[in-house]
Amino acid sequence: MNSQLSLEPESPSLEAVLETFVRDGWERGIATLPGATGGALVSEDELFHALVKTGCHSAEDEASRYVVWVGGELQKDPEAFAAKAEDASLSGYISRLAALAGEREFTVLLPNPHRYDSTVRARVREFVSVLAKYSGIPCGGFDSGIFLGRYGKTPFGVHRGQMSVLTFPVLGTKRFLTWPRSYGERHVDIQDSLSYEHHLPTSSVLAAKPGDIAYWPADYWHIADGPIAASAALNIGLWWDRPALDVSLRVFAESLSNDDGAEPDARECFNRDASQGSSALEQALARIARAAQSATTRAQIELRWLSMLSAFGMRDTFPTRSFSSDPHVTAIRARLMPAETIHTARLSTGQLGVALLGHTIVIDDESAIVEDVVRLNRGGSVLLQLEEALRQPGARGNRHDFARLLAQSQACELFSPVLDEQACT
Repeated sequence: MNSQLSLEPESPSLEAVLETFVRDGWERGIATLPGATGGALVSEDELFHALVKTGCHSAEDEASRYVVWVGGELQKDPEAFAAKAEDASLSGYISRLAALAGEREFTVLLPNPHRYDSTVRARVREFVSVLAKYSGIPCGGFDSGIFLGRYGKTPFGVHRGQMSVLTFPVLGTKRFLTWPRSYGERHVDIQDSLSYEHHLPTSSVLAAKPGDIAYWPADYWHIADGPIAASAALNIGLWWDRPALDVSLRVFAESLSNDDGAEPDARECFNRDASQGSSALEQALARIARAAQSATTRAQIELRWLSMLSAFGMRDTFPTRSFSSDPHVTAIRARLMPAETIHTARLSTGQLGVALLGHTIVIDDESAIVEDVVRLNRGGSVLLQLEEALRQPGARGNRHDFARLLAQSQACELFSPVLDEQACT
């Protein structure tokens, strides 16, 4: 008796899905990529941990501050609704919010959890690195956000932004209504509206569950619209509001403003009778011309792009870690966390640009640190002398700057100097 083994066809990899998606649908229209991540991009427990971890910094960090609506009203004290460790789980947190809200709907937005939570950072980095392989890094950068709550509609109505959005449901099904930009421009009443019933026949519906990805291009009008139910999702945004020229011009302007030859306190006038080349206008134009040809200016622009690459294209600056230590401890070891990398590039000035998670330094004598960079990028550790590098904030020099970069970066783990060398090399 002959028997035949029947095998289910393998699902395409995430990279294959994204390659096809960018080729066929990128920035052309809405899309749902069913089962693209094979499961939620982050688990409920991982999402909850990110909510708690980021919440510890929410009050003082505008880039990662809780935003909360209850009954459609924006709350003035959002930290009162922040996740706490004692909530124990995502469901426990949502249950506490439900008790606070009573019968009212509630929505929580937490921007940029990747800035503080290493697990979310790793998952976002992994995803955007694959996406960017085919789409490139948007000059405005990527960001992330968590939306959760018990609500039917986005509390601030139909809206659009200068970013494309990828939504990864973690809990429940997410359903969105969308309209192209041109439709909203012809029907201006749709903006910020929660009463859009007469626009429903022209809307397109996106629905996604954990494991799926929902996508809409930049400038699409959209709103979450579904049954009132508990849900949570992680979003990744791709910003198109900063062209390469704009990014470069900002660095160029900063370079001019910081020019040591400038006299910001001088009371300058435009005198049309001044001799040629002596007027404030002509002197300003001459400074701009010199800066445009300057290797230093070009190096600063190069350093800005290196910074973005080291932050895997993320939009907002990563926070640094404050460092204090026992005065009797004179040294610690630093090692990069998994998937972190120190980026380097030769600048137009001949100096070496060094970047780690969005923060940069410029090295004059690369021999002082190049071996350490190689060692760290291979998974090894380096010894930081605290007295020299961290307890003297004004100290300058290649070794000092590099040690501070490592000690203050969230990309590094810090250990006692007695850490087993075999575990570090």
